[in-house]
Amino acid sequence: MCDDAASIGPSPAGPDVGIVADHNRPADTTKAQDASHIRKAALAHAVRLAITSASAQEVTQYPTAAFPINTSLSSQLQIELHQRSLQQFTPHTSHHRMAQIEVEDLYAELPRLPQDDTELVATLSSQELREWSSQQTRTEQSEYALSYRFLYNSTFPINRLPTELLANIVFLWTFSGSDLTKEPSYDWMAHMGVCRHWRGIALSTALLWTKISTKIARNQFRTFVTRAGTCMIDLYLHGTVSRPHSIGSNASSEIGTVMRKVVNSRSYAERIRSLDIVLGDYTHVATFMDYWFRISMMCTNITALQLLCRDTTSKPGVDISAFPHLRSLACSAQFQMLIPPHRSAPIPLTSLTVAPSTHGQVAASLLFLYYMSYLEFLYISFPRGDDTIQEADLFSSLRSASPRDDLPSLRLLDLRGSQYALIVDALSRVRELNASISITDSCSDGDDPSAPIMQVFPSLVQACRKALAVHPGPGTLSIEETCGATYCVISGEDEQRWSVKMQFSRKSREDGNASAIIPDIVREFRHLRFKTLHIRQNDESSWREHLDWLATFAALPFIENLKVTSDKAVDALWEALGQQDGTAELTAPILTSIQCQLKHQKRSASDLENTLSLMVECLAYRKQHGAGVQSLVFEGTVESLSQATKDSHEVVRERLASLVESPSFDVLEGQ
Repeated sequence: MCDDAASIGPSPAGPDVGIVADHNRPADTTKAQDASHIRKAALAHAVRLAITSASAQEVTQYPTAAFPINTSLSSQLQIELHQRSLQQFTPHTSHHRMAQIEVEDLYAELPRLPQDDTELVATLSSQELREWSSQQTRTEQSEYALSYRFLYNSTFPINRLPTELLANIVFLWTFSGSDLTKEPSYDWMAHMGVCRHWRGIALSTALLWTKISTKIARNQFRTFVTRAGTCMIDLYLHGTVSRPHSIGSNASSEIGTVMRKVVNSRSYAERIRSLDIVLGDYTHVATFMDYWFRISMMCTNITALQLLCRDTTSKPGVDISAFPHLRSLACSAQFQMLIPPHRSAPIPLTSLTVAPSTHGQVAASLLFLYYMSYLEFLYISFPRGDDTIQEADLFSSLRSASPRDDLPSLRLLDLRGSQYALIVDALSRVRELNASISITDSCSDGDDPSAPIMQVFPSLVQACRKALAVHPGPGTLSIEETCGATYCVISGEDEQRWSVKMQFSRKSREDGNASAIIPDIVREFRHLRFKTLHIRQNDESSWREHLDWLATFAALPFIENLKVTSDKAVDALWEALGQQDGTAELTAPILTSIQCQLKHQKRSASDLENTLSLMVECLAYRKQHGAGVQSLVFEGTVESLSQATKDSHEVVRERLASLVESPSFDVLEGQ
């Protein structure tokens, strides 16, 4: 292409090229310049349309990737960004019209035509010129295509951002909301198709290539390792290990080939930071153990290790002392942890996850706690049990406890499952913990085989108390009733950092009420003086009966702070706190602070009036008997509020001001 319009010659304008003529110029000059611009616009417009229509192909052809990618998302993003670029940088241009200044800028960037092409173009009409230019740009190595690709990519709005900001966008887009502890996702590969710049960032950013999973990148293992540069690698091997040279092995699930590549290259092995192995059925244990022995000898920089095996007949052993930098270990019961008998130095593990299913496996899994003085997190997952367990069996497990281990650094002991005897057994193996103990018994998708809460709760509370370093002082008790679950949290205050959290999920409702668990808590944690009580009630409870407030306060006589959040009426609360027959002792005599939040939005204002009346009478009664409440926060929600109701609430607010030192009273209209 030449810069001189005269060398192209006159040609009629096509119907899709808009020209704004200057009628003050001489006719011949105007005609020649318009003809020049027509050809420039036609060629530039044809080039733009050709490259835009081929955008999905361009991202896979330039630059060439080391592996194929899915361009369905890439094409969509490319077209979207292209449309935005047209809107932002060509405000006077429609799909069939280009502004003259844009044509001139685009024309200046395109290469000049050779002499032969110049003579050819001079004889073409506008339609023929478009077809010719479109053909030129569709040729992969065409000078026009390469030049326009550069112009097209460099003028995208996204590419005008600094490289550092682009890199941050790529990372946020790639890992937003993802759990880095789980198997990696490779959705970020589709983002490489946005433009050449983003593709270059992805290809040159080593951290994007450090997570390698055999589910996706089995055949590109070397490519990932190479592009990861010198970064440490997280390797996920999920599948089976077959016999060497076996004929019937499933190539799609075979992970032995990747393990072989690892152990055959010391440079690969030393760069592995995290190793996740999940062995499927029909794994040849002898072959796996051969690979594993070499891995334990060569992969000395591993800090996180997960070993799961679905084959219950396999019992491979794992010498965790072979990994001097290991900090996190998770293994199923099929793997046996081994430590040389002559070892005396502590193992630097900070996180341990095990899944025993028998008393023997509990003992084997926790046998090495003596060596784990740095352990901070201990997760134990038990299988679900049945409702045939007897309370005597639980206390028998507690009495036959083995010598206990000190874990001074432990911050969390997480126990999951409904094998209560095994949970008690695990708790009996630790002592003097200054940590949080979490026991979660959740329902499965099938029937609910779990034992009644009151059958297992006393022994669990006793086991938790014996495992903790509980000292005299104030304490907090929280109980939450929801539809299908009961939560209980016991914690020390001030300098005591321990806590106990229990969750019992049931599909059937429990007999009695939640107050029944409080006496067992008070008896076992008798060194605590419970000063704070939190009660949370949903509209549907997992218990057949309502909470017994009188029994609750009788078991907790030293409560100073009370917080109640409820979806149901709490009239019984104010009756228990205030209305006495004159002969019984005052309930909760040192109660000084009450927070009451009623969340049910469909409650009518008339239903709330009775609650407010009982609350005012309760506070007046307590003040009259020298046990006045110093702080009150009341929040309620009703379906609608009339002006008369608002006026009555003002009267309540004034009455509370005379009964409580620091009152806060709000009733809102539900949304």
